[in-house]
Amino acid sequence: VVHCGLEAGNLLLALEVIAKELVRMKKFKVGKKELSRAKDYCLGGLAMSFENNLSMMSYIGESLCKTGRVLSFKELERRFSNVTVSEIKSLAEEVFRLDRAKIALVTSENKDFKPESEKIIRKYA
Repeated sequence: VVHCGLEAGNLLLALEVIAKELVRMKKFKVGKKELSRAKDYCLGGLAMSFENNLSMMSYIGESLCKTGRVLSFKELERRFSNVTVSEIKSLAEEVFRLDRAKIALVTSENKDFKPESEKIIRKYA
């Protein structure tokens, strides 16, 4: 899932930038420094969410449903640290399939963005 909040006038530009980035991730490996920053960011957000009871309960429920067990924060840290740039590229190739992209748009604008959005997606698919 990629989501953003922006003015309707920036929608097509944002879609173009997102599509380009997804294609770039499929073609090239992310840098080790970028991956390290992303891991730190994700773990930081996860640690903060564990301080909120509702977020913690959601994590526990989702984890139980998906894996049948709940991983400790230490185990999650260990797993994050083992993720490689090659694994990220491989997963990007599998997941970032613009030919299967779905776009949901909520706006107060009285304009049909579908034709222009589909054109951008086709360009990068």
